[in-house]
Amino acid sequence: GMKRLRAEAVALARGEKVDNPILSSIEKVGGAEFGTDSYKMVFPFDNPDLQYQVSGHDTVTLADRLLRGGSQAQAKLSFWRAIHAAQQRGAAEQIIHKAVRYIRDGVEDIALNDMGFTPEVRMALRAQMDSVAKFDAQGNLVEFDITKMEGDEADAFIQAVQRGSGQIIQGTFIGETGKWAHSGWLRLLTQFRSFSITSVEKQWARQRNNRGVPAALAILMGSMSVAAPLYIARVYAASIGRHDREEYLERRLAWDQVARAT
Repeated sequence: GMKRLRAEAVALARGEKVDNPILSSIEKVGGAEFGTDSYKMVFPFDNPDLQYQVSGHDTVTLADRLLRGGSQAQAKLSFWRAIHAAQQRGAAEQIIHKAVRYIRDGVEDIALNDMGFTPEVRMALRAQMDSVAKFDAQGNLVEFDITKMEGDEADAFIQAVQRGSGQIIQGTFIGETGKWAHSGWLRLLTQFRSFSITSVEKQWARQRNNRGVPAALAILMGSMSVAAPLYIARVYAASIGRHDREEYLERRLAWDQVARAT
């Protein structure tokens, strides 16, 4: 559960050893511990956002330190850091469970292909499944040891899990091509819109490329159908007590405003 996943991330950030039968071998070989990028540097798989703060050429001023310190404090007080760490570890675990099960059963999946589980990776893992994975009586994965997998496909498997968890939790990672993620100036200009931009890149654009425009449009319309009532309720609450309430509601609940907000 969330409590276990968060506890593992905190323990890893302190330098302690964690016995996770699904993730431990991948973290040992890959050198990056899932869910710890908000606690410490986890090269070589650290995302570009954090690399700029360490290896960038800009001088860190007092204002920079105050802003970063405030951002770090906010992440702690709002529990964002803890929740994000648990989400990353949980997503990585579920990716491995799904990938191993589908590869074992010979099931094709667009999402796994997009993460990087290529035909070569699937073939290599299927051939070495008995030595790499252990299952219970119901066929559920209970232990995974990537160190027992031979060939370059083992590294490709690790990278696919890293990429997949970054896609699901909407994080950036090595291999991103969007200039908004790598350009210092564009990161400055989009700092208050980075989450929404990343969301579009990770969700709508990826689904459009993988499944086509109709499926991506269906996802967009589904999310709008959920967001629209919330927006309408928020506007109605904000209108209470206003002297121009009717005009305000008419203006903010126009179809273009609702579409823009959702």
